[in-house]
Amino acid sequence: MKKIVASTILAFLLPVLASAQVPGGAIVTNGKNVSLTAPDDAQGNLRLVVPNATPNFEVWTGGSRRLLVNGSGDTTFASTSDVAYAPYVPTMAATPVAGTNDFAGLVNAVPTAAANTAALLPAGPTAGTLKYIINTGPNAIRVKMGSTNTVNGGTAGGYISVASLQQARCIADSATNWNCQLSTVPTPAGP
Repeated sequence: MKKIVASTILAFLLPVLASAQVPGGAIVTNGKNVSLTAPDDAQGNLRLVVPNATPNFEVWTGGSRRLLVNGSGDTTFASTSDVAYAPYVPTMAATPVAGTNDFAGLVNAVPTAAANTAALLPAGPTAGTLKYIINTGPNAIRVKMGSTNTVNGGTAGGYISVASLQQARCIADSATNWNCQLSTVPTPAGP
């Protein structure tokens, strides 16, 4: 069973929940919380159908909209403090293979890897795709481009090196190029 609990019932959410359709599931309210419970389907999804003319789904707390999902599926958060990402841990390899050694998450954390092992950024990304790569391990790692993609306008299939305790922020500026910027590792204080 999947369960989603909203900590506050909102004025907008009440009419939606009153007419919500959760096939095979239940809507339970106790005055403070709303719980939606439905059996797992083949994809592990819980569906909330909003059968009115408004194609948006909004979540409000404290009189402010915190989340908006429009009819196209675009999601807007009021603040990045409202969002928590669990980092993806990629499998690093000396010769990375697409589909196996990928930076698949928005936030990718590499805790331990052999020196100069790599994973791939997706080939053919949509412009605006964002990836964070955080190297928390003791060795330098490589961020390689998938297929014929380039990094910072360089040669196809190139890479950038991310030092220990450094991070890279990579944004696809087209379907063929990633623009990657490295954080600066501060120099330790000296005598």
